[in-house]
Amino acid sequence: RLELAMQFTGDEQIETTIRINDQKLEIIPGRTSTADLSITVDSMSWLAFLAGKVSLPSLVLRGKLRFKGDLR
Repeated sequence: RLELAMQFTGDEQIETTIRINDQKLEIIPGRTSTADLSITVDSMSWLAFLAGKVSLPSLVLRGKLRFKGDLR
């Protein structure tokens, strides 16, 4: 079981929870208090990553992508 809390900041702000359990993926609007890992990312930076314009390490080094919790 894995539960991720995603918080997008900046121009497009939204919070969502992604739960993976028994090979099933569930997207839950909002944030739950049981997340194993919280990820906060600037929304425009995330879109740039998805488009292949920046790397995840670059986002972390610039403070645009932050993690809180167990990274295992």
